[in-house]
Amino acid sequence: MLIDEYDSVLIKAERNGCLPTIVSPIQKMLSYVLKNNSDNVSSSIFTGITRVARADTFSGLNHLKECTLIDPGFEQCFGFSEG
Repeated sequence: MLIDEYDSVLIKAERNGCLPTIVSPIQKMLSYVLKNNSDNVSSSIFTGITRVARADTFSGLNHLKECTLIDPGFEQCFGFSEG
């Protein structure tokens, strides 16, 4: 499952002062879709600008691996390098 720009809702909610209101529904949705739906979803990819490790929204999910555009192995895919 591809979840593109997962963080756009979180960023907008933070800017408008309603982040605490939106976190719980998003956590429940992600838990239902990704943890309780293993017959249909075996893996997922999140894209966004906010680091997943810093987003409390993902605290209920297991086995998250964070990759960036400059991680080894991705240089040829995206054309970016550190430096």
